[in-house]
Amino acid sequence: TFNNLNINNSAAATCDLTVNVSSSITVSGLLTVTNGISATGTRTITLNTGTINANGGLTVQGPAASTGGGGTATIKVNGAAAAHTITTPTTAGAITPLCNLEFNSSVAKTITISGGNQITVGTNASTKTFTVSGSGDITINTGVISCKGDITSTNTGTAGGGNATISIDGTGTQNFTGTGVGTEGQGRLPNVTINKWV
Repeated sequence: TFNNLNINNSAAATCDLTVNVSSSITVSGLLTVTNGISATGTRTITLNTGTINANGGLTVQGPAASTGGGGTATIKVNGAAAAHTITTPTTAGAITPLCNLEFNSSVAKTITISGGNQITVGTNASTKTFTVSGSGDITINTGVISCKGDITSTNTGTAGGGNATISIDGTGTQNFTGTGVGTEGQGRLPNVTINKWV
């Protein structure tokens, strides 16, 4: 367990961090994922296998040219706090693709993407899954979650939603999966936009 954890690629062209497939890392404070940039090109961070529990805030940083990275790990935004903030780059077009991303809660929770900016899950070349899970009401406010892969909602809360936008905008086939069974009105989501070009 860490208080604050900063995963920052400031040296190599690419940086691979592997969490044991059967293990997890818990960050009780701020988790920061930073893609740097060098004179010769973009530096990327790839997070592989395992789970990183972001129980506090999440900051995603990178230059406008940063379109690589991702990985097979899962960043799970959860914990007992009633509110979480995801801070993203303010530069227009700045993208730091993440690995699989999951919003999970057993209590009512508000997750805010600061400044109405964008967070990107996966890339067109390496699609990842965005999941909303747990039994608590999850409200996602402001900003855009750009999903290049599948979207799964297994949340059973009957309130929540929010004013953010989930953008389904990958270039390949994407699956949108719900709980399959349950009570009508469970797993409410914010705005959903399908933005695909052929």
